[in-house]
Amino acid sequence: MKTTHNLLVLLLALVIASCGTGKKGNEEEASTEQNAEALMEESKEMDAAEDASVEDEGTQAAVDESSYTDASGRLVYLLPDVNPEFPGGEKALNKYFRSELKYPESAEENGIEGRVVVQFVVDESGSVQDVEVVEPAEDESLNEEAIRVVKEMPAWTPATKNGEPVNAQFKLPVNFTIL
Repeated sequence: MKTTHNLLVLLLALVIASCGTGKKGNEEEASTEQNAEALMEESKEMDAAEDASVEDEGTQAAVDESSYTDASGRLVYLLPDVNPEFPGGEKALNKYFRSELKYPESAEENGIEGRVVVQFVVDESGSVQDVEVVEPAEDESLNEEAIRVVKEMPAWTPATKNGEPVNAQFKLPVNFTIL
C-alpha cells in the first residue's frame, strides 16, 4: 500500500510539474517544484505515521500475506508448504480430544453446549505455544477447558517451508456437545 501511495504522489507531482504552458516564468516553475517537493514530504510523513501505527499494534507485524512476525520477533507462517500435524494425524487428534477433554461440570449440569476456536503456534520443534481463544463460547468454562487441553497436547510434527521446519499458526475448533 505504501509503494502504491508513493507512486500516486510521485505521479501527481510529475503532472503538476509538467502542466506548465511554457509562458510561466522561473518564479512559477520554482513554485511548482516546491509544491511537488511538499507533496513528496507529506507522503513520507504519512508513511512514517503508518509505520508507527503498525509498530504500536504490538503483537503482530505483517511480513507478507502468508506470514507475520510475533511480539518476540519470531517469523510465523500462516500458509506453510506443509502444515503442522498432530502425531498420528487427524484421527489421533480426535481420539486425544475424546480422552482428554473434560466437560465442565457447571456447563454440563446447565445443558450448555458450545464451540470454541483455539489458535496457537506450532513452533519449529513441534511445541504448542501462544494458545488463545479466537472464537469463544458463551460459557467461559468451555473456553478454559479448550485452552487447557490444547496446552497439554504432545509435540506436533512442525510445519515446513522450503523443506525446513518453521513456526506455523494453527486454528482448531473444539466442540462441546452433551451426549
